[in-house]
Amino acid sequence: MRRSSTVAEAIREVVSGERAWTDLNSLGISVNVNGTAVSIFGDAPRISVRAEELARGWLRNAGDERRLRAWARFVHGAVALLELDVDRHPLGDQLLDSLWRVSFGEQITEEMDRVARRVLIETR
Repeated sequence: MRRSSTVAEAIREVVSGERAWTDLNSLGISVNVNGTAVSIFGDAPRISVRAEELARGWLRNAGDERRLRAWARFVHGAVALLELDVDRHPLGDQLLDSLWRVSFGEQITEEMDRVARRVLIETR
């Protein structure tokens, strides 16, 4: 697993599932994720992330339901850090809907995983 050299790269790695959002604490960004909100303190850039990065993160976390839900809550609630740029991908809205549903406790379905895989396939 590659380690970033900047805070922006680290945030992108969290989104794509290459590292845990808790790693941001060691970079001076205090993150608290709970069932209803995400609180972020510290100096961090706001970055734009694409549907492909979200799909990678989804699939890397999909093997552990608790981890996937925590990741989804982080991504959905980290509006101070992330601009979700999914409009350019034809499945972006479906992926965003899955992310939203999982972050609010709905059951994870095979269709949600399938959408994430299709986002990556249809990107290439």
